[in-house]
Amino acid sequence: MQAQITELQNKTSTELNLAQIDLNKTDIALIKQTLGITDTSKVGDLSIIGQIAAKKIVVEEVETGGITITTTVDKDSATIGSGEIAKFVDKIGKKDEDGNDVPDGIDDNDNSVFIKTTAATEKSKVFVTPNSATDNPLAVATIKKGDNGFTVKVANPIKNDLEFDWWIVETK
Repeated sequence: MQAQITELQNKTSTELNLAQIDLNKTDIALIKQTLGITDTSKVGDLSIIGQIAAKKIVVEEVETGGITITTTVDKDSATIGSGEIAKFVDKIGKKDEDGNDVPDGIDDNDNSVFIKTTAATEKSKVFVTPNSATDNPLAVATIKKGDNGFTVKVANPIKNDLEFDWWIVETK
């Protein structure tokens, strides 16, 4: 008789465990539906129908329908940083870096700086913001994928060093 009771308890326990698993699956499905979470094609992905509200979200990359913003600690592929265009130095009667005369006293390198980063591509939008008032607007003159960077330039030589911040957004 004891063997029959033990066998009955084991069968009942197994059936109860299976029933509990089915209830858990139902609960999980209900929670997913309530949160607006849908199934995704890749493990680790999360798809939410509604919006997310949080005190703080920490991410390495944000991708929307049109842009991608990536932050990295790798100095060679930085997507945010700072730079400086050095003040104009009169070079009348002097030579440039290649040894050529600079007759008007202005060298092309006087009003620009090259920022080295592998994050700059042909699809990049680079935003630059001066850190002080200036009557010379900053412009991203060129983005060179082969040279791994971009050039920030002002139209006219400047009298004081001009520091600026920059950040890169990748477009699709």
